[in-house]
Amino acid sequence: MPPTVNDLPRNIYVGNLETQERYLYTLNVTDPDADAFACSHTITYNDSISTNREFVLREDTTTKEWKFYIRAGALPSPDNTKPYINTIECTDSNSGSSGRYNITVRAVHDELLTLPNIAGTANALKIDAISTLKGKTLKTASANSRGGNLVEYSLVSDPSFSPEFFTIDSSNGVIKANRDFKYLDSRYPTVYLTIKAHDTVDSIDVYETQIVQLTNSNTLIFSPAFYDQNTVPRIVNLDPGLADSQLESLALGSVLMTLTTEDPDASTTLTYAFSCVPPDGKNTFTIDTNGNVKLAQALDYETVKTYTCGFNVSDGTATGGPFMYTLTVQDANEAPYFSDTMYYATTSEGAAGSVSFDPSFSCSDQDVTDVSKLTYAFKAANNSNRFAINTAGVMTFKENYDVDQNAMPSSVVLTVFCVDAGGTTGVKKTGSTQVTITIAVPC
Repeated sequence: MPPTVNDLPRNIYVGNLETQERYLYTLNVTDPDADAFACSHTITYNDSISTNREFVLREDTTTKEWKFYIRAGALPSPDNTKPYINTIECTDSNSGSSGRYNITVRAVHDELLTLPNIAGTANALKIDAISTLKGKTLKTASANSRGGNLVEYSLVSDPSFSPEFFTIDSSNGVIKANRDFKYLDSRYPTVYLTIKAHDTVDSIDVYETQIVQLTNSNTLIFSPAFYDQNTVPRIVNLDPGLADSQLESLALGSVLMTLTTEDPDASTTLTYAFSCVPPDGKNTFTIDTNGNVKLAQALDYETVKTYTCGFNVSDGTATGGPFMYTLTVQDANEAPYFSDTMYYATTSEGAAGSVSFDPSFSCSDQDVTDVSKLTYAFKAANNSNRFAINTAGVMTFKENYDVDQNAMPSSVVLTVFCVDAGGTTGVKKTGSTQVTITIAVPC
């Protein structure tokens, strides 16, 4: 069976002002019988076979990949309505069978996209691996579009890492350290970044290779021998730190997060440790063997509003961390409460509103914003309709109260509610107690 060229793009766009040879595309060729193969191509332009050799197909002697290039100064300034049809033919060296595939290249009129500050040793980056921390800006890739079009950026590193040590902002080309470079294996003193600039209007793609040379990486702890033996583990989802917030009403045992670790030494068993500010955080949180961080002690906004904890992970040989976690405790509205379960008041019978009696209710609320806004109410039961209570908890008769003539009770037990204003949540809560009222009959 003939070799197969997979996933060819329908079109490749170039600028018709291009004068330098540059890379365009790598063919993905497979042979069903795993035989060796060779590829060639012909170019058709304006319905005729082109003899200008505007494009060239070459085998990379190192990777054995077939790569497609535009040749230097080869385009005769056509507009983009006349495509170049590149017919790719890959032939099996054993059977002689071959397959043909087309790549259509369109030249965009009066356009040129370049990435001038990336390629070559003159543009190489020299980086101190030990001092370079995650988030540090390393360089800005600057593409030039003749038409002033918006350009997007991406990168691929060689060798590749998981997670990657390098990242690029797609909108502005800023290249940053994605991890602390002290964790980068010193057996790779040079890393090659393929930077892609994509013209979002004319769909032209330009690829250039950024050379990154790492210095100061062959220290004792990060020498090749060290990596052969053990790699420092890290907590991926806390690198960089994680900020979290939870209501103080969060249930005990709730999982706040699960630590995600990275350790190439797959056979090792990881253990965790942590410390917090304030130190009581050590009792507030717990970690199980699976890395689940759980709430072990109730949160209290009025006592501690923020916990800052540093987590370490160890494989028994090396310890990574601390990796920081900050928990902000949010205020939850807590119910007010009475200091006693029963209060007492004594009064004489009388007309509605004619007498006042104060059981001296003592109601408190942990939510300081609610303390001055507490109100009182009765539970509707047991003659409560005959009494009234004001915001200070002072009571009176709501109707004429006569023990003898109207056969009203001389002793009443009422349930009293203390109601808050809703705290920071706006949801009101209540506390309750009881009051025994004794109504005396004048002699």
